[in-house]
Amino acid sequence: MKKFFFILVSIYFLSSCNKDTTCSNSVSGRIHNYTLDGCTWMIEINNQNYEPVNLSEFPSGFLVDNKQVQLTYTLVDGGSICMAGPLIHISCMTEE
Repeated sequence: MKKFFFILVSIYFLSSCNKDTTCSNSVSGRIHNYTLDGCTWMIEINNQNYEPVNLSEFPSGFLVDNKQVQLTYTLVDGGSICMAGPLIHISCMTEE
């Protein structure tokens, strides 16, 4: 009986997973590797560079120079050593 219950619960959770691979209200961006003056990875959106504060939360497969992505983000108050663009927090990012 426990095995049956476990299987039912597993099926429920697996079927309820969100398989959507798009970001709503996203913009197109390009990832760049700037390894100078304290900078590392930046994201160019509409010819403006942004410094992501949480890029490590995403798979390392995104860390490819000139990679096109779709992302949703919010601006973050603060400064950084890099000072090459505004800080952003990425809430969603997918490959383009």
